Amino acid sequence: MKRYIHRGHSIYVQMMILLIVATVAAVGFFFVLDKISEYPIERYMEESDYIETRIRKAVAGFQEYIAENRIYSRDAENIYKWVQEQRLLSLSIYKDGIQVFDSAYPYQHIWDQEIAAADYDWIKYDTIRFEDGIAEIMISGAWSYQVYSCVQKFEIGLSFLAFLVIVLLGIRRKMSYIRQLSDEVEVLEGGCLNCPITVRGCDELSVLAEGLDSMRRTFLDSQKREAEMIRDHQQVITEMSHDLRTPVTAIILYAEILLAGKTKDDNQKTQYIQKINQKALQLKERTDSLLKYSLGTCKETKTDMEEESFSEVFYDLLSETSCYLEQRGYHTEMHVRWSDVQIQYNTDYLVRIMDNIMSNIVKYADPEYPITIDRVERKDEIGLLFQNRIAVTDETVEGNRIGIQSIRSMMKEMGGSCQSECKDKVFRVELMFPLV
Repeated sequence: MKRYIHRGHSIYVQMMILLIVATVAAVGFFFVLDKISEYPIERYMEESDYIETRIRKAVAGFQEYIAENRIYSRDAENIYKWVQEQRLLSLSIYKDGIQVFDSAYPYQHIWDQEIAAADYDWIKYDTIRFEDGIAEIMISGAWSYQVYSCVQKFEIGLSFLAFLVIVLLGIRRKMSYIRQLSDEVEVLEGGCLNCPITVRGCDELSVLAEGLDSMRRTFLDSQKREAEMIRDHQQVITEMSHDLRTPVTAIILYAEILLAGKTKDDNQKTQYIQKINQKALQLKERTDSLLKYSLGTCKETKTDMEEESFSEVFYDLLSETSCYLEQRGYHTEMHVRWSDVQIQYNTDYLVRIMDNIMSNIVKYADPEYPITIDRVERKDEIGLLFQNRIAVTDETVEGNRIGIQSIRSMMKEMGGSCQSECKDKVFRVELMFPLV
């Protein structure tokens, strides 16, 4: 590869020389055309009545404009409006031998200066009828410049065409190899990765061909890893389905309480039925998300953030968590000092995070020891610390890894953080939320 790159500078040098030659030739061709066309244009402008025709046309148009708009000779605003529409045109108006308008000074009361009309043989005046009487006007324009401009545009087009012809003739020798590479690339696009790319020469095109062939080999290797990628995809779906366990467990718990008749009154019975309905809706939502992901239709969306006080966000949520754990036979100790500081959060993510924490506690916590919930404060952050003593089993490590990985992902989406550790059979998980 290095050998090709080192020797491949030749095509770059060749192309630069070709472009320089083509540019010089095109520029020279332009100046030759410009010089040749200069004399015919000058002769045409001198011998033809082109300028007179343009002046007559302008005078007629000005007279029609005056008649349509009923303009007076000193109506500078409307007169200058017409001059601006004509482009490359200047206009002077003389009434009773005194200049009353000059397009060079359109908004000045030029008649106060009493400038008399010049009387030269080379100056031609035309008569115009205004609303306040007859006046004389002198119109001049850069019409010869328009002719030169049109001719120069035509010359530039011919010069550019000459440039293209020279460049195309210069690169004709490389076109056959480029066409060959194009045909071989079309074969690759058809899915045939067993057809090699032809590498010929020692220039940049050969480097490109070798790169394409290397890409072909890479695609072949990627096909061998396809089965591995499918396994990884299934693993991700397994981790996502971890969030489905807690709603199911809660539904079973509340259903068992209702079936056993352990409710105090109808009001508590209704509350449990509402909790079952809420958990069922959460289960449906998460099942839909899992289905979309498995079908590859789940698109990344922006997390909708809310702002609320720390107390409003966690008071009811922790009370429900504590009640749920007490019903499962766990004792909770909350050391949370409530505060009105504002935090950012996402309601759905927060519910899923608490579900994951409760699920891990129910599965792996030792009921002989209390579950403690503490408030944690740092600079620009506030959060909660959950601690419980665990009973190590074969599935504890794997279960914690999946659940905590899901919590970390959701906390990161909310702009917060999640830290966890397991030391001396005590598991800790810390959730920190950014202050508003």
